[in-house]
Amino acid sequence: MRTTTIIYLAATVLLLTASLNAFVITSAYPYLNGDYPYENSSAVSSFTVPMATANLVTSVNPSRSGGVYPPSGSYPAGTSVEISEVPGYGYTFVNWTCAGNGCFTGPLSYGTVAMNNNITETANFKSTKAVFYSFLANANPNIGGSVSPSIGTYLPGTVVNVTAKPALNYGFVNWTCAGIGCYGGTSPTSKVALNSNITEIANFVYLSNNTYVLKTASNPPAGGTVSGAGYYKAGSRAHISAFPSIGYVFTGWSCSGLNCYSGVKSSQNLTMDTNITEIADFQKNQTVYTLTTITNNQTDGSVLFGGNYTIGSVEVISAAAAYRHSFVNWTCAGIGCYSGASPFAVVTLLGNVTETAHFK
Repeated sequence: MRTTTIIYLAATVLLLTASLNAFVITSAYPYLNGDYPYENSSAVSSFTVPMATANLVTSVNPSRSGGVYPPSGSYPAGTSVEISEVPGYGYTFVNWTCAGNGCFTGPLSYGTVAMNNNITETANFKSTKAVFYSFLANANPNIGGSVSPSIGTYLPGTVVNVTAKPALNYGFVNWTCAGIGCYGGTSPTSKVALNSNITEIANFVYLSNNTYVLKTASNPPAGGTVSGAGYYKAGSRAHISAFPSIGYVFTGWSCSGLNCYSGVKSSQNLTMDTNITEIADFQKNQTVYTLTTITNNQTDGSVLFGGNYTIGSVEVISAAAAYRHSFVNWTCAGIGCYSGASPFAVVTLLGNVTETAHFK
């Protein structure tokens, strides 16, 4: 960049002419003792002083989803620029996002930008094309059994009922899988919601003459879960465990088969010398806990609900401020208690709980 330095006499007058992007100084005459400048005074050669400009950068997201007008460019500071968008095939406009003071945001397809500084405007689009996810299921080994369905294409959220059926002399072991929401458990039947591409593999084992099956179940099904089911070599050791759900307690095992276990320990080792079935028995936990609700000052407000409830109960607490008072927050003590700024909340009773409502 070239810089020119010009020295003027005192009280020099500059005559300016404005152009689109600059001020052009066309002449300069010196005053002498306050008088009108002499006509014979020499004028300074004209030169240009650039005006301030601001850059507008426009783009689309994702790429090739549509078009924007105007394209990126520079504008004199203070200029108002109208922007607009055109969606591409298979896309619909969502909104504008931007950066810079005076930029335009929102769901309208067009707007005005004040170019007082550099501004970036992005037109956001979304696809209107239908999205499908693929489902693929296989057997491992292939001769070990069959799966249904084995392949398919589905809309997002579709629930697929998948089933594994062992072949003769084979037994189902478990599922291994890949994909969001896939099933990797030990039940031969399951429901899978398609929220991504999913692959399910049904694993089978050959049942030789010295292989035995251990089956497990929960009673009632909502009472808890059981681990340990599977296929075992004769004489090998299996391990079973019962895990009660919230609000239930484990009461014992009922079983069938040589050397099966029918005691009250939640975990136990078994020797697999025959086929065995183990059922974990659960019952509702009748333990009672107290939910106490109080206020920090009874004249400032009141609380509702509270009392004695069985373990796992989900209870509502509510606070109401008195006239000319307002609710502040809850403080609490106990497992699963609520401490927060909402006057309405829920508490899961896993122990005795005290909730205090504060008002001001």
